[in-house]
Amino acid sequence: MKEQLRLVAKLQEVDQLLHRLGHALEDLRGEGLSDEEVHAISLELEHISTGKDGMKERIKRDLLVHYQRFYERHNHHAVAKMTGGVCQSCHVTVPSAKALFIRRGETIEYCENCGAILIYSEDEA
Repeated sequence: MKEQLRLVAKLQEVDQLLHRLGHALEDLRGEGLSDEEVHAISLELEHISTGKDGMKERIKRDLLVHYQRFYERHNHHAVAKMTGGVCQSCHVTVPSAKALFIRRGETIEYCENCGAILIYSEDEA
């Protein structure tokens, strides 16, 4: 399970990066970036997206479906760290039994309040 959690956390990082880069590209286009430069950057973004697709193939289907739904509905934050026993997405305390499972990383756990996929934060160590 730890590998699945690591993959879904990395997937969120890549999705957020692609989102930011897409917006930055639009801003640059508005500032007069040449069509050739736009095309070159677009090709790089496609390359990153292709790598993301390979990552998605390694994530269990039910986890990936939850991630994708949550990511779109909740402002691109489907995976949240648990720090100090608190979900960093909604700032609600995670029940102690669930927090123990999250620390162990042996099961996939979701925040009971906001639904984010919870991962153990090394800050808690």
